[in-house]
Amino acid sequence: MAHVVHLVNRDYEAMCKDYYTLQFMDPSVDTSPIAPALAEFFDDVLSSSVSKLNFKAIVDGLGEADSEYKLLAKAYPYMARRLLTDPAPELRESFEDLIIKDGQFRWSRLENLLREGSKSSDFDPAQLWLLAEWLLSPGAAGVRSTIVTELGRVIDAAAAADVRSRIVAQTGNRSLAEALVPPQPAEAEAQERAALLLGTVSSRLNLQEPLQLQGSGPFGLITPQDVQRTAAQLRGVMSAAAPRVGALLEQPGSVEIINGLVGQLSRRLAARAIKFVFGAQAALAAGGGGLGGGGGGAAAGAKA
Repeated sequence: MAHVVHLVNRDYEAMCKDYYTLQFMDPSVDTSPIAPALAEFFDDVLSSSVSKLNFKAIVDGLGEADSEYKLLAKAYPYMARRLLTDPAPELRESFEDLIIKDGQFRWSRLENLLREGSKSSDFDPAQLWLLAEWLLSPGAAGVRSTIVTELGRVIDAAAAADVRSRIVAQTGNRSLAEALVPPQPAEAEAQERAALLLGTVSSRLNLQEPLQLQGSGPFGLITPQDVQRTAAQLRGVMSAAAPRVGALLEQPGSVEIINGLVGQLSRRLAARAIKFVFGAQAALAAGGGGLGGGGGGAAAGAKA
């Protein structure tokens, strides 16, 4: 509150001292040199409307002022922790602005927040439950929609790359593999993300068999039925893993995420199966090209 008063009063030297109290800066860092830059940034904001003042505006102002002096390196862990764990509405809005841009989910920003936030001396991982609860709240509907779309893209692209690799391994024909399963944009990145997500979930749930992007279709192609079955298995395993997880899964926001992801993956994979069939027919008409091997793989599943 004192910081806002200093800001409204345009007492930029006092604002520089506030950064110590707010733990934005280490006491050993001299913040006085950024006072003129703060004045240059906030004078325009204050002349426009005091209603524009919020945590994001303050952080933006500090970032603008710090562009030359590079003081924020010491402050970022504190701010990252606040963005991850503080339930204040303005901070949740800032968190959303940070991880989503132009409707695209930015994994690197989330990873950076988690990495830097964990460096804060008073970071408590248990506080991330508050973030999960917010994500499932009515106010985070837009974030959930973006996450579902991104997860669907990542899993679909990674699964496609895995199937294509199995086709190449069994037939030795890359052209055939690409005809059956056309390449997707950013597949390498999707494979990396999917491996990390599946590995983390498998580890956290202590699954006997790690989750894999392999289904019951030809060459391990995942079918909509595999998606439905795995989703049901995972929900049961996650509910049994911890009462708090089970309670979260019962919330409408959680049901929305699960149903949305299952629906999106089912549509994507059904379309991929159709392309696979037409590609196989074309390959057979052209002489086979090694097609015929690679029966259905084990269905993706979760075993506690």
